[in-house]
Amino acid sequence: MPSRSTNHAVYPLLLAATFLAGCSSEDPPPRPNIVVYLVDTLRQDHLGLYGYERETSPSVDALAEDSIVFKQAYATSAWTKASTGSLLTGLHPRQHGATSRSSPLSSQAKLLSEYLSPIGYFCAGLVTNPFVVEHWGFNRGYDVFEDLGENLPSVGGWMQIQAEQVNQRAFEVLDARPEDQPFFLYLHSIDPHGPNDPSKPYDTLFTDNPRPPGVASMLAMRPQPRRVKNTIALYDSEIRYSDDQFGNFIQGLKDRGLYEDTVIWFVSDHGEEFLDHGRGGHGTQIFNEVVEVPLILKLPGQDHGGQIVDTPVSLVDVVVTQLNLLEHHAPETLAGRNLLQLLGAAPEPAPVFLDLNLVAGGKKVLHVSKGIVLGDYKYFEELAPEPRKFLFNVREDPGEMDNLIASLPEKASELDLLLRMQRSKEKSGLIIQGVSSKATEGTRWDLTLRTDGRFVEVTPIDLEAMDSYDYEPGGTRLTVKCLLMPHQDNVVRKGLLQDKDAFEIRVDPPDARVYVESNEYGGLEEPMPVFLGPLRTKTAAPLEFLANQGDLKMDDLSTLFTEAERDPGSSVKGIFIPPGVYVIRLPDAGSGDIEIPAAMVDRLKALGYL
Repeated sequence: MPSRSTNHAVYPLLLAATFLAGCSSEDPPPRPNIVVYLVDTLRQDHLGLYGYERETSPSVDALAEDSIVFKQAYATSAWTKASTGSLLTGLHPRQHGATSRSSPLSSQAKLLSEYLSPIGYFCAGLVTNPFVVEHWGFNRGYDVFEDLGENLPSVGGWMQIQAEQVNQRAFEVLDARPEDQPFFLYLHSIDPHGPNDPSKPYDTLFTDNPRPPGVASMLAMRPQPRRVKNTIALYDSEIRYSDDQFGNFIQGLKDRGLYEDTVIWFVSDHGEEFLDHGRGGHGTQIFNEVVEVPLILKLPGQDHGGQIVDTPVSLVDVVVTQLNLLEHHAPETLAGRNLLQLLGAAPEPAPVFLDLNLVAGGKKVLHVSKGIVLGDYKYFEELAPEPRKFLFNVREDPGEMDNLIASLPEKASELDLLLRMQRSKEKSGLIIQGVSSKATEGTRWDLTLRTDGRFVEVTPIDLEAMDSYDYEPGGTRLTVKCLLMPHQDNVVRKGLLQDKDAFEIRVDPPDARVYVESNEYGGLEEPMPVFLGPLRTKTAAPLEFLANQGDLKMDDLSTLFTEAERDPGSSVKGIFIPPGVYVIRLPDAGSGDIEIPAAMVDRLKALGYL
C-alpha cells in the first residue's frame, strides 16, 4: 500500500550517522569551518587573477595563490535571487523555484545550511541584498540569520550597507559562537551593485570625475563614451573597496587562528554589463559579462593552492562539492557535480545550464532566456522580449561577438536538444496554477482532480505555509487547499504581486484522462474560470481533458503571462493576470515529446548524454 503524502514533500534527511559511518572505533577527523563569501554584481573579468589590467583585486588575487581557481564559472542566472538560490541549494532555478520577482525558494529545496546544521555545524548568514532574505525562504537552517538592511528607513537602504559593516558583524557572530562546533558562515556583500557611488578615497581611484554616481542600467538611454567609461571606473572603484574589505576579513580569520582549517568559497551571483551587448546592468540577458562569475575554492591547509581549472563549471556544483568534502553523501536530486573530480588531467566537460525569467527595468519588461555551455561552445535563446538565438565559441571568442548560429547549424541543434532535454526533466507534465486577484486580501482556492490513470508524482511550486495538498502516490485523486494571497513587492514596492500557487503533476499513462471535479474560489457562486493551454481557452469545472492533450502543450511556462500582466506596478483596475486556474502541459523527455534525429543519436551517446 503506497504511503500517503500530505502538504510539502521534502527531500530525504541526511543523517549525521551517514557522516560517522565506519568511524565507530575512532573519533571522526575534525570538520573544517566553511565560509561562502559572496560579492554581489562582481564581474569576473574585472579581477586581476582573471586578467584585468586595473589593480582592482590584490586581496582576492592573494587568496587565489592558496586556492583552486575556476576560470570558466557560470552563475545559473543573471540576477540575485535565482542565482544565489542555485549556489546555496545545488539546484537550477526551475528546480528551486525562485525564478521570478515574486517567487520564493521552494520548501523542497534544501539550503546548504539545512545539510550542515543537523551534522553539528553552527550556521550564520549575514546578507545585504533584499532578494536573499527571510521573505524568500533564504533563512532556513541558520542559528543566526540577519538581513543587515532590514531596519534601514529607505526603500534603497540596503545600498547603504558596506562590506566593512558586514565584516564587523561577521566577527561579532563568530566570536560569540559555541566553541565546540565548526561553523558555516554565508556573507553576502553588495558594494559593486549599482548605483556605484564609492566613498573616499576610492571615488577618485580610477577617475577624476566621480560625480554623478555610475548607473550601468541607465547607460542604454545615455550611451556617451565618456559616461560609459566613467561608470566602469566607479564600478571598479567599488570592486577595489570590496577587495580591501575582503582582505580585512581574511586577516581577521588569520588573527583568530581560523584561516588554515577553513574552507573558503569566494564567489559572485552575477556580473554587470556596460553596453557590451547593447544593454546596461544585469537581469536582462545572459551574455558572459553577466553570467560568468569568479569562483575560488580554498581548501584546508591550502591543498591544491594555485591550481587552475579551465573546464566550464556552475554554481550548482558548490553544494555537491562541499558535501563531498565532508565525506557526506550529496543527494542524487542535486544538479551539480563534485568539482574536485576536475583536478585530474583532461576532465570530461559537462553541460552548464543558464536560465533567466525576470521582469526588469523601468518599463517592467519581461526577459526570458535559456542557455547551455558545453566545452568550447555556448548556445542560448532569448524568448522575450523578442526571439533571438546565439551560438558562440567562447574559447576563441570570449567577448561573444561572432554569432555562429547560421554557420554551425548542427552544433546549434545538438546544444538546443540537450537544453530542451534538461528543461523537460526539471519541470514537465501538467502544470496547474491558481492565480489570485489583486482586489482581495486573500481567497481560498479548493480544487479536486481525479484521473482514470494514476497520479505518480505531484510537486508543489511557490506554495506558502498556509497552503496544502493531499494525494496518494499511485492514486487517482488530488485535493488542493490554498490561500491565494496577493502581497507587496518588497523590493520595488510599487504594486501588488499576484499569488500564483502551482503544481507539477505527472500522470501515468501520459494519455490518461484528468477530471476537474470541483474548483471553488472564495465561496463565489460563479465557478472560478479554468484557462486551458497557451491560448488560455476559458472554461469551468466540472471538465475533463487528456493529460497529453495537444492544445495544452507549450514549451515554457515562463511565457504564459505577458510582461504587462506581470507588471507589479499596474493598478487593480489596470492590466493584471485574470484570476483563475491555468492548465498547461510542458514537454516530458521520457514521453517521446522530444524527438532526437537519428544522425545525432551516436554523437550524443559518445558525449554520455544518452
